[in-house]
Amino acid sequence: MKVDIFCESGEKYGLGHLRRCENLLKIFKQALYPLNLESTFHSLPCIPPTQAYDLVIIDSYLMPLKDYSFLAKHSQAILCIDDFNRLQYPKKALILSPTFVKKSKYSGKNYVILHPSFTLPNTQQEEKNHCLITLGGSNQSTLLEQILNIVPKSISPHIIHPTFSHPLYSISSTLTPQEICNLIDKSEMIITAGGGSLNESISRGKKIIALCIAPNQKPQLNAYKKKLPTIFNPYNQLDSKLKSALTYSKPLHLNFGSKLPKLAQTFLYRFLQLPKNIKPFFALTKFQKKQILRLRNQKEVRQASFNTAPISLKTHLKFIDSLKIHQMYFAFFHRKKIVGIGSICLISSQRAILGIYKDMKIKNVGKEILASLLCIASKLGVSEICLEVLHHNTQAIHFYQKCGFCIIDAFETHLLMQYKGSK
Repeated sequence: MKVDIFCESGEKYGLGHLRRCENLLKIFKQALYPLNLESTFHSLPCIPPTQAYDLVIIDSYLMPLKDYSFLAKHSQAILCIDDFNRLQYPKKALILSPTFVKKSKYSGKNYVILHPSFTLPNTQQEEKNHCLITLGGSNQSTLLEQILNIVPKSISPHIIHPTFSHPLYSISSTLTPQEICNLIDKSEMIITAGGGSLNESISRGKKIIALCIAPNQKPQLNAYKKKLPTIFNPYNQLDSKLKSALTYSKPLHLNFGSKLPKLAQTFLYRFLQLPKNIKPFFALTKFQKKQILRLRNQKEVRQASFNTAPISLKTHLKFIDSLKIHQMYFAFFHRKKIVGIGSICLISSQRAILGIYKDMKIKNVGKEILASLLCIASKLGVSEICLEVLHHNTQAIHFYQKCGFCIIDAFETHLLMQYKGSK
Protein backbone atom coordinates (compact mmCIF):
# COMPACT_ATOMS: atom_id res chain seq x y z
CA MET A 1 0.00 0.00 0.00
CA LYS A 2 1.48 3.34 -1.09
CA VAL A 3 1.24 6.71 0.65
CA ASP A 4 2.02 9.86 -1.35
CA ILE A 5 2.63 12.97 0.74
CA PHE A 6 2.52 16.51 -0.65
CA CYS A 7 3.85 19.40 1.51
CA GLU A 8 5.95 22.56 1.38
CA SER A 9 9.52 22.24 2.63
CA GLY A 10 12.91 23.88 2.26
CA GLU A 11 14.68 27.11 3.19
CA LYS A 12 11.85 29.32 1.92
CA TYR A 13 9.07 27.44 3.74
CA GLY A 14 10.82 25.88 6.74
CA LEU A 15 10.48 22.24 7.73
CA GLY A 16 7.29 22.39 9.83
CA HIS A 17 4.99 20.76 7.29
CA LEU A 18 7.55 18.14 6.34
CA ARG A 19 8.23 17.16 9.95
CA ARG A 20 4.51 17.09 10.73
CA CYS A 21 3.85 14.74 7.82
CA GLU A 22 6.80 12.53 8.78
CA ASN A 23 5.46 12.28 12.33
CA LEU A 24 1.91 11.54 11.16
CA LEU A 25 3.21 8.84 8.82
CA LYS A 26 5.14 7.25 11.68
CA ILE A 27 2.01 7.23 13.87
CA PHE A 28 -0.04 5.72 11.04
CA LYS A 29 2.59 3.04 10.40
CA GLN A 30 2.53 2.06 14.07
CA ALA A 31 -1.27 2.05 14.18
CA LEU A 32 -1.68 0.03 10.97
CA TYR A 33 1.05 -2.51 11.68
CA PRO A 34 1.60 -5.08 10.20
CA LEU A 35 0.45 -3.42 6.96
CA ASN A 36 3.36 -2.24 4.83
CA LEU A 37 3.03 1.48 3.99
CA GLU A 38 5.48 2.63 1.31
CA SER A 39 5.82 6.42 1.32
CA THR A 40 6.82 8.99 -1.32
CA PHE A 41 7.25 12.69 -0.46
CA HIS A 42 6.51 15.40 -3.05
CA SER A 43 7.92 18.86 -2.27
CA LEU A 44 5.49 21.69 -3.06
CA PRO A 45 4.94 23.75 -5.08
CA CYS A 46 4.75 21.16 -7.85
CA ILE A 47 2.29 19.70 -10.35
CA PRO A 48 1.03 16.34 -9.01
CA PRO A 49 2.23 13.46 -11.21
CA THR A 50 -0.47 11.81 -13.30
CA GLN A 51 -0.83 8.33 -11.83
CA ALA A 52 -3.11 6.15 -9.73
CA TYR A 53 -2.69 6.77 -5.98
CA ASP A 54 -3.57 4.59 -3.00
CA LEU A 55 -3.42 6.99 -0.04
CA VAL A 56 -2.68 10.72 -0.35
CA ILE A 57 -1.78 13.13 2.48
CA ILE A 58 -1.57 16.88 1.76
CA ASP A 59 -0.20 19.53 4.15
CA SER A 60 -0.10 22.81 2.26
CA TYR A 61 -0.78 26.54 2.43
CA LEU A 62 -0.20 26.88 -1.33
CA MET A 63 -1.73 24.01 -3.30
CA PRO A 64 -4.64 25.21 -5.48
CA LEU A 65 -8.05 23.59 -5.19
CA LYS A 66 -7.80 22.08 -8.69
CA ASP A 67 -4.82 19.96 -7.55
CA TYR A 68 -6.75 18.72 -4.51
CA SER A 69 -9.60 17.75 -6.85
CA PHE A 70 -7.19 16.00 -9.21
CA LEU A 71 -5.61 13.99 -6.38
CA ALA A 72 -9.00 13.12 -4.91
CA LYS A 73 -10.14 11.85 -8.31
CA HIS A 74 -7.05 9.67 -8.79
CA SER A 75 -6.67 8.30 -5.25
CA GLN A 76 -8.47 5.70 -3.17
CA ALA A 77 -8.38 7.92 -0.06
CA ILE A 78 -7.18 11.45 0.66
CA LEU A 79 -6.35 13.25 3.93
CA CYS A 80 -5.93 17.05 4.00
CA ILE A 81 -4.09 18.67 6.92
CA ASP A 82 -5.45 22.18 7.41
CA ASP A 83 -5.02 24.59 10.34
CA PHE A 84 -7.30 27.32 8.97
CA ASN A 85 -10.18 25.79 6.93
CA ARG A 86 -8.39 27.26 3.93
CA LEU A 87 -10.43 25.70 1.11
CA GLN A 88 -13.63 23.87 0.27
CA TYR A 89 -11.98 20.46 -0.04
CA PRO A 90 -13.25 17.51 -2.12
CA LYS A 91 -16.15 15.68 -0.47
CA LYS A 92 -14.25 12.40 -0.20
CA ALA A 93 -11.39 14.01 1.75
CA LEU A 94 -10.80 13.58 5.47
CA ILE A 95 -9.87 16.96 7.01
CA LEU A 96 -7.40 16.93 9.91
CA SER A 97 -6.86 20.18 11.87
CA PRO A 98 -4.02 19.20 14.21
CA THR A 99 -4.33 22.15 16.57
CA PHE A 100 -5.25 22.60 20.20
CA VAL A 101 -8.37 24.49 19.06
CA LYS A 102 -11.45 22.33 18.45
CA LYS A 103 -12.62 23.41 14.98
CA SER A 104 -13.84 20.27 13.23
CA LYS A 105 -14.43 16.55 13.72
CA TYR A 106 -10.72 15.75 13.60
CA SER A 107 -9.24 18.60 15.63
CA GLY A 108 -8.38 19.49 19.21
CA LYS A 109 -5.61 18.19 21.46
CA ASN A 110 -6.40 14.54 20.69
CA TYR A 111 -5.41 15.16 17.06
CA VAL A 112 -2.22 17.18 17.63
CA ILE A 113 0.62 15.47 15.74
CA LEU A 114 3.84 14.72 17.63
CA HIS A 115 6.63 12.27 16.99
CA PRO A 116 6.04 9.11 19.11
CA SER A 117 9.23 9.92 21.09
CA PHE A 118 7.25 12.63 22.89
CA THR A 119 4.84 10.09 24.35
CA LEU A 120 7.61 8.14 26.12
CA PRO A 121 8.58 8.71 29.80
CA ASN A 122 11.17 11.35 30.65
CA THR A 123 14.55 9.73 31.38
CA GLN A 124 16.63 12.95 31.54
CA GLN A 125 17.64 14.88 34.64
CA GLU A 126 16.40 18.48 34.40
CA GLU A 127 19.21 21.03 34.68
CA LYS A 128 18.34 24.16 36.68
CA ASN A 129 18.45 27.42 34.68
CA HIS A 130 18.95 25.51 31.44
CA CYS A 131 16.94 27.21 28.65
CA LEU A 132 16.27 25.73 25.21
CA ILE A 133 15.58 28.26 22.43
CA THR A 134 13.98 26.92 19.25
CA LEU A 135 12.33 29.19 16.68
CA GLY A 136 11.80 26.68 13.88
CA GLY A 137 13.48 26.29 10.50
CA SER A 138 13.01 29.85 9.21
CA ASN A 139 15.83 32.40 9.36
CA GLN A 140 15.49 34.19 12.71
CA SER A 141 19.14 35.06 13.41
CA THR A 142 18.41 38.68 14.36
CA LEU A 143 15.64 37.66 16.77
CA LEU A 144 17.89 35.00 18.32
CA GLU A 145 20.62 37.62 18.90
CA GLN A 146 18.07 39.86 20.64
CA ILE A 147 16.84 37.04 22.88
CA LEU A 148 20.39 36.09 23.89
CA ASN A 149 21.11 39.70 24.83
CA ILE A 150 17.97 39.88 27.01
CA VAL A 151 18.00 36.61 28.98
CA PRO A 152 19.80 36.91 32.34
CA LYS A 153 23.40 35.73 32.61
CA SER A 154 22.24 33.12 35.15
CA ILE A 155 20.38 31.28 32.36
CA SER A 156 22.32 28.81 30.25
CA PRO A 157 20.88 28.80 26.70
CA HIS A 158 21.01 26.00 24.14
CA ILE A 159 19.84 26.92 20.64
CA ILE A 160 18.32 24.71 17.94
CA HIS A 161 18.66 26.34 14.53
CA PRO A 162 19.90 25.12 11.12
CA THR A 163 22.18 28.08 10.31
CA PHE A 164 22.68 30.29 13.40
CA SER A 165 26.15 30.46 14.95
CA HIS A 166 27.53 32.10 18.10
CA PRO A 167 30.92 31.63 19.82
CA LEU A 168 29.50 31.63 23.37
CA TYR A 169 26.52 29.27 23.20
CA SER A 170 25.70 25.64 22.46
CA ILE A 171 23.94 25.31 19.12
CA SER A 172 22.43 22.26 17.45
CA SER A 173 21.25 22.04 13.87
CA THR A 174 20.33 18.59 12.57
CA LEU A 175 18.73 16.58 15.40
CA THR A 176 16.55 13.49 15.56
CA PRO A 177 13.16 13.78 17.31
CA GLN A 178 14.55 11.73 20.21
CA GLU A 179 17.51 14.13 20.57
CA ILE A 180 15.14 17.12 20.56
CA CYS A 181 12.99 15.39 23.17
CA ASN A 182 16.07 14.80 25.36
CA LEU A 183 17.08 18.47 25.10
CA ILE A 184 13.58 19.58 26.11
CA ASP A 185 13.56 17.15 29.04
CA LYS A 186 16.92 18.47 30.30
CA SER A 187 15.74 22.10 30.10
CA GLU A 188 13.96 24.01 32.84
CA MET A 189 12.49 26.51 30.37
CA ILE A 190 11.71 26.62 26.64
CA ILE A 191 11.54 29.74 24.46
CA THR A 192 9.81 28.67 21.27
CA ALA A 193 7.81 29.83 18.29
CA GLY A 194 4.31 28.51 17.71
CA GLY A 195 4.00 25.26 15.81
CA GLY A 196 5.30 21.76 16.41
CA SER A 197 8.07 22.71 18.86
CA LEU A 198 5.52 24.44 21.11
CA ASN A 199 3.38 21.31 21.34
CA GLU A 200 6.48 19.17 21.89
CA SER A 201 7.44 21.34 24.87
CA ILE A 202 3.92 21.27 26.32
CA SER A 203 3.84 17.47 26.03
CA ARG A 204 6.91 17.33 28.34
CA GLY A 205 5.46 19.66 31.01
CA LYS A 206 7.94 22.54 30.74
CA LYS A 207 7.94 26.26 31.54
CA ILE A 208 7.36 27.90 28.18
CA ILE A 209 7.51 31.34 26.59
CA ALA A 210 5.89 31.35 23.15
CA LEU A 211 6.72 33.83 20.38
CA CYS A 212 4.50 34.47 17.37
CA ILE A 213 6.97 34.89 14.51
CA ALA A 214 4.62 34.07 11.61
CA PRO A 215 0.92 34.86 10.92
CA ASN A 216 -0.01 31.17 10.64
CA GLN A 217 1.04 30.63 14.29
CA LYS A 218 -1.47 33.13 15.69
CA PRO A 219 -4.56 30.84 15.96
CA GLN A 220 -2.59 28.23 17.89
CA LEU A 221 -1.05 30.82 20.22
CA ASN A 222 -4.41 32.48 20.83
CA ALA A 223 -5.63 29.15 22.19
CA TYR A 224 -2.71 28.97 24.64
CA LYS A 225 -2.43 32.63 25.69
CA LYS A 226 -4.32 32.10 28.97
CA LYS A 227 -2.17 29.10 29.82
CA LEU A 228 1.35 30.40 29.11
CA PRO A 229 3.24 33.67 28.44
CA THR A 230 2.79 34.57 24.78
CA ILE A 231 4.54 37.37 22.86
CA PHE A 232 2.54 38.16 19.72
CA ASN A 233 4.87 40.81 18.29
CA PRO A 234 8.42 39.92 19.30
CA TYR A 235 9.87 42.48 16.86
CA ASN A 236 8.55 45.36 18.97
CA GLN A 237 9.66 46.06 22.58
CA LEU A 238 10.97 42.51 22.97
CA ASP A 239 13.18 43.52 25.91
CA SER A 240 10.33 44.43 28.28
CA LYS A 241 7.99 41.70 27.00
CA LEU A 242 10.52 38.90 27.42
CA LYS A 243 11.72 40.07 30.84
CA SER A 244 8.11 40.17 32.02
CA ALA A 245 7.39 36.70 30.61
CA LEU A 246 10.44 35.24 32.35
CA THR A 247 9.00 36.22 35.75
CA TYR A 248 5.64 34.42 35.46
CA SER A 249 6.34 31.41 33.25
CA LYS A 250 4.89 28.21 34.78
CA PRO A 251 5.00 24.57 33.68
CA LEU A 252 2.21 23.44 31.35
CA HIS A 253 1.52 19.81 30.49
CA LEU A 254 -1.01 18.30 28.07
CA ASN A 255 -1.26 14.91 26.40
CA PHE A 256 -1.67 15.04 22.64
CA GLY A 257 -2.65 12.81 19.72
CA SER A 258 -4.60 10.04 21.49
CA LYS A 259 -7.12 9.72 18.62
CA LEU A 260 -4.67 9.71 15.71
CA PRO A 261 -4.49 5.86 15.62
CA LYS A 262 -8.30 5.83 15.26
CA LEU A 263 -7.96 8.32 12.39
CA ALA A 264 -5.46 5.96 10.76
CA GLN A 265 -8.09 3.23 10.96
CA THR A 266 -10.73 5.51 9.40
CA PHE A 267 -8.27 6.44 6.63
CA LEU A 268 -7.63 2.76 5.95
CA TYR A 269 -11.33 1.98 5.62
CA ARG A 270 -11.77 4.93 3.26
CA PHE A 271 -9.09 3.26 1.13
CA LEU A 272 -10.94 -0.06 1.21
CA GLN A 273 -14.11 1.65 -0.09
CA LEU A 274 -16.43 -0.94 1.45
CA PRO A 275 -19.88 -1.48 -0.12
CA LYS A 276 -22.81 -0.08 1.86
CA ASN A 277 -23.82 -3.54 3.07
CA ILE A 278 -20.48 -4.05 4.88
CA LYS A 279 -19.58 -2.25 8.12
CA PRO A 280 -16.50 -2.63 10.32
CA PHE A 281 -17.24 -3.54 13.94
CA PHE A 282 -16.04 -0.16 15.27
CA ALA A 283 -18.81 1.57 13.27
CA LEU A 284 -21.67 -0.55 14.67
CA THR A 285 -24.34 0.54 17.13
CA LYS A 286 -24.84 -1.32 20.40
CA PHE A 287 -28.04 -2.84 19.01
CA GLN A 288 -26.12 -4.15 16.00
CA LYS A 289 -23.45 -5.58 18.29
CA LYS A 290 -26.19 -7.45 20.13
CA GLN A 291 -27.37 -8.84 16.79
CA ILE A 292 -23.88 -10.23 16.26
CA LEU A 293 -23.98 -11.91 19.67
CA ARG A 294 -27.13 -13.73 18.60
CA LEU A 295 -25.26 -15.07 15.56
CA ARG A 296 -22.23 -16.07 17.65
CA ASN A 297 -24.45 -17.99 20.08
CA GLN A 298 -26.24 -20.06 17.43
CA LYS A 299 -25.81 -23.77 18.24
CA GLU A 300 -24.24 -24.55 14.86
CA VAL A 301 -21.75 -21.66 15.14
CA ARG A 302 -20.68 -22.63 18.65
CA GLN A 303 -20.19 -26.25 17.61
CA ALA A 304 -17.90 -25.08 14.80
CA SER A 305 -15.88 -22.82 17.12
CA PHE A 306 -12.86 -23.49 19.33
CA ASN A 307 -14.90 -22.26 22.31
CA THR A 308 -18.29 -24.00 22.35
CA ALA A 309 -19.66 -22.31 25.50
CA PRO A 310 -22.41 -19.64 25.18
CA ILE A 311 -21.04 -16.10 25.26
CA SER A 312 -22.40 -13.42 27.59
CA LEU A 313 -23.17 -9.90 26.41
CA LYS A 314 -20.50 -8.48 28.70
CA THR A 315 -17.84 -10.83 27.31
CA HIS A 316 -18.99 -10.15 23.75
CA LEU A 317 -18.81 -6.35 24.07
CA LYS A 318 -15.45 -6.59 25.83
CA PHE A 319 -14.13 -8.66 22.92
CA ILE A 320 -15.28 -6.07 20.38
CA ASP A 321 -13.71 -3.23 22.38
CA SER A 322 -10.41 -5.15 22.57
CA LEU A 323 -10.04 -5.60 18.80
CA LYS A 324 -6.85 -4.11 17.34
CA ILE A 325 -6.71 -2.33 14.00
CA HIS A 326 -5.08 -5.34 12.32
CA GLN A 327 -7.99 -7.52 13.51
CA MET A 328 -10.59 -6.51 10.94
CA TYR A 329 -14.10 -7.73 11.72
CA PHE A 330 -16.97 -6.88 9.37
CA ALA A 331 -20.74 -7.19 9.64
CA PHE A 332 -22.60 -8.06 6.42
CA PHE A 333 -26.10 -6.62 6.09
CA HIS A 334 -29.16 -7.50 4.05
CA ARG A 335 -32.02 -5.01 4.35
CA LYS A 336 -30.63 -3.56 7.60
CA LYS A 337 -30.33 -7.01 9.16
CA ILE A 338 -26.93 -8.53 9.92
CA VAL A 339 -26.77 -11.85 8.07
CA GLY A 340 -23.12 -12.77 8.60
CA ILE A 341 -19.70 -11.88 9.96
CA GLY A 342 -16.33 -11.96 8.23
CA SER A 343 -12.91 -11.26 9.67
CA ILE A 344 -9.40 -10.66 8.36
CA CYS A 345 -6.71 -10.92 11.04
CA LEU A 346 -3.35 -9.77 9.69
CA ILE A 347 -0.40 -11.89 10.82
CA SER A 348 2.06 -9.98 8.63
CA SER A 349 1.88 -7.60 5.68
CA GLN A 350 1.57 -10.64 3.40
CA ARG A 351 -0.37 -13.13 5.51
CA ALA A 352 -3.88 -13.11 7.01
CA ILE A 353 -6.28 -15.53 8.71
CA LEU A 354 -9.92 -15.32 7.57
CA GLY A 355 -13.00 -16.21 9.61
CA ILE A 356 -16.70 -16.51 8.74
CA TYR A 357 -19.96 -17.24 10.52
CA LYS A 358 -23.50 -16.42 9.43
CA ASP A 359 -27.18 -16.60 10.21
CA MET A 360 -27.82 -20.31 9.85
CA LYS A 361 -31.41 -19.69 8.72
CA ILE A 362 -30.22 -17.91 5.58
CA LYS A 363 -28.63 -19.82 2.69
CA ASN A 364 -25.93 -18.78 0.20
CA VAL A 365 -24.51 -16.01 2.38
CA GLY A 366 -21.16 -17.65 3.11
CA LYS A 367 -19.92 -17.50 -0.47
CA GLU A 368 -20.74 -13.78 -0.72
CA ILE A 369 -18.92 -13.04 2.55
CA LEU A 370 -15.88 -15.04 1.47
CA ALA A 371 -15.71 -13.27 -1.91
CA SER A 372 -15.81 -9.88 -0.14
CA LEU A 373 -13.06 -10.89 2.30
CA LEU A 374 -10.84 -12.07 -0.55
CA CYS A 375 -11.40 -8.73 -2.32
CA ILE A 376 -10.49 -6.76 0.83
CA ALA A 377 -7.38 -8.91 1.38
CA SER A 378 -6.33 -8.23 -2.21
CA LYS A 379 -6.66 -4.46 -1.71
CA LEU A 380 -4.49 -4.75 1.40
CA GLY A 381 -1.80 -6.53 -0.62
CA VAL A 382 -2.17 -9.82 1.28
CA SER A 383 -0.90 -12.74 -0.80
CA GLU A 384 -1.14 -15.62 1.70
CA ILE A 385 -4.76 -16.08 2.83
CA CYS A 386 -5.49 -18.87 5.31
CA LEU A 387 -8.29 -20.07 7.56
CA GLU A 388 -8.74 -22.64 10.31
CA VAL A 389 -11.48 -25.30 10.40
CA LEU A 390 -12.24 -27.91 13.06
CA HIS A 391 -11.79 -31.52 11.89
CA HIS A 392 -15.45 -32.44 12.43
CA ASN A 393 -16.79 -29.46 10.46
CA THR A 394 -16.81 -31.38 7.16
CA GLN A 395 -19.48 -29.16 5.61
CA ALA A 396 -17.25 -26.07 5.99
CA ILE A 397 -14.18 -27.97 4.74
CA HIS A 398 -16.00 -28.98 1.54
CA PHE A 399 -17.31 -25.43 1.10
CA TYR A 400 -13.84 -23.90 1.34
CA GLN A 401 -12.37 -26.51 -1.01
CA LYS A 402 -15.04 -25.59 -3.59
CA CYS A 403 -14.03 -21.94 -3.20
CA GLY A 404 -10.34 -22.56 -3.92
CA PHE A 405 -8.84 -23.44 -0.51
CA CYS A 406 -6.52 -26.41 0.03
CA ILE A 407 -5.48 -28.16 3.25
CA ILE A 408 -1.83 -27.29 3.97
CA ASP A 409 -1.48 -28.54 7.56
CA ALA A 410 -3.32 -30.64 10.15
CA PHE A 411 -3.30 -30.13 13.92
CA GLU A 412 -4.85 -32.08 16.76
CA THR A 413 -8.12 -30.12 16.70
CA HIS A 414 -8.22 -28.35 13.34
CA LEU A 415 -7.00 -28.03 9.77
CA LEU A 416 -5.15 -25.08 8.26
CA MET A 417 -6.35 -24.22 4.76
CA GLN A 418 -4.86 -21.77 2.28
CA TYR A 419 -6.42 -20.00 -0.69
CA LYS A 420 -4.95 -21.19 -4.01
CA GLY A 421 -7.33 -19.34 -6.32
CA SER A 422 -10.83 -19.73 -7.72
CA LYS A 423 -11.74 -23.02 -9.29
